[in-house]
Amino acid sequence: MRILQAHRHTGRRRREGRTSAAARPAGSPGARLIILALILCQVAIGALVSPVAEEPDRLATEIDAVLADEGLGGAEVGVSVVAPASGRVLYARNNMARLIVASNQKIVTAAVALRELGPGYEFETSLFASTPLSVSEGVFDGDLILRGGADPTLGSPSAGEEPLEQFERWAELLRSDGVQRVSGDMVVDDTFLDRRHVHPDWPRVQLYHPYCAPVSALSLNDNCVTVSVKPGANVGDPAVVALTPAPRFLKVANRCTTSSKQQTIWFTRAPDSLIIEVGGQVKHKSGGYSGQVTVPEPALFAGDVFAGVLKRSGIEVAGKVRLAAGADLERRSQWQRLASRRTPLVGVLEIMLKQSNNVYAEHVIKTVGAVKGGRGSWAAGLARAEAMLKELHFNADEFELADGSGMSRNNRLPSSLICAVLVAMDRSESGDTFRVLLPSSGTDGSLARRLSDPDYRDRVHAKTGYLRGVGALSGYAETRSGIRVAFSILINNFKGEGGNRTMKDIENRIAKAIVDNG
Repeated sequence: MRILQAHRHTGRRRREGRTSAAARPAGSPGARLIILALILCQVAIGALVSPVAEEPDRLATEIDAVLADEGLGGAEVGVSVVAPASGRVLYARNNMARLIVASNQKIVTAAVALRELGPGYEFETSLFASTPLSVSEGVFDGDLILRGGADPTLGSPSAGEEPLEQFERWAELLRSDGVQRVSGDMVVDDTFLDRRHVHPDWPRVQLYHPYCAPVSALSLNDNCVTVSVKPGANVGDPAVVALTPAPRFLKVANRCTTSSKQQTIWFTRAPDSLIIEVGGQVKHKSGGYSGQVTVPEPALFAGDVFAGVLKRSGIEVAGKVRLAAGADLERRSQWQRLASRRTPLVGVLEIMLKQSNNVYAEHVIKTVGAVKGGRGSWAAGLARAEAMLKELHFNADEFELADGSGMSRNNRLPSSLICAVLVAMDRSESGDTFRVLLPSSGTDGSLARRLSDPDYRDRVHAKTGYLRGVGALSGYAETRSGIRVAFSILINNFKGEGGNRTMKDIENRIAKAIVDNG
């Protein structure tokens, strides 16, 4: 029997640029994804129906009308809409074009993490003593060791934590054991991940921004310091600048002054520099301003901050803060675990997806590499993601993966591939978990203020995405007909007016069309 492929048919000439299943070669990836046994039922039903004029495909008509909007300014757009239960393609337009996906890359990262690590996986951060803890006259004669397991939530405001709260609890634990002085070093074991902290694709001039925060097996406060700027006592005085947390190795070059009229404050830090530059003017008698700046050497940053917390708690670390070396690791079996904290993967993914947190995403993809790929690197983690996509019958030349967050413009995927991942996740044991981790329309995350009309609130669970000239929205929609559909909208090379605001409007209109007509 010849197996037919389900495809949208309107009884009209196919518009140029749209790809339906019938227009694709039978062996193409898009066709392979939708050849399902259930479709044979459609063939049988079709044989019983007399040939009559079909009603217009309202979903296609409405999406086509949105994409004809002159506001798109000639942008390249790929759209896919698929019903996961049947595999039927409800709409496809330019759906095999490899496009920049921005933060929609986090969909792939979350999917491969749930697949490879499992929803029960936990990140672990531990405090060790280099030898069994023995305190004589308040002195522990050894090293303290902080061992990181790539948990991005340690002291993270994104997770609702205060930067120092975990370290203060561990300081109290050491005090309760009678420790007043540590004769050795504060050693930081960051070997769970590699020490390539910054991705080469990320724009170097933006590396001081929190969305480009470095990646490390031991991270603290999203690997940023908060820079607070307040006015001086008098107009013309230098501004008062403070860092929180305040590592000893990071310095401030303060060129900000107190002004009687205006406030224009800027921060920057050159790549690999240990100096944060603060400039501009802060208004006299105002509350000032604060913002975050990334830190170099994130593992040493965490170790130095912990040493400072211990000192303020009455515990002196006589040695230095340093990274673990070969000799330390050779004696790892002798270490005594003093305390640990565990963080569930699902909680990390929720923050990553709902807040579109880049540094969380990079920790997740490198953790996949560390646990399943033999090395905590981008290459090892993305290799596992590539294997997952190949199992969905996409060839290596049909997509490109560069990082876990989508900050790289070299993440290029077709909308059909993103839909395939969404369909696979919907059918998996983690399907229910995955859907609720995505932002919900009009309710939370990056969709809290989008699609908030009562008719659409909570009907769309999707990941947003934005880079200059790039917009994306992909996820699930609950249609008025009572089915759940997966969809992906990718916009590239947008040069029209309104920038991201216009792209969001286009995405919202398509999402509404899917809810109304899917």
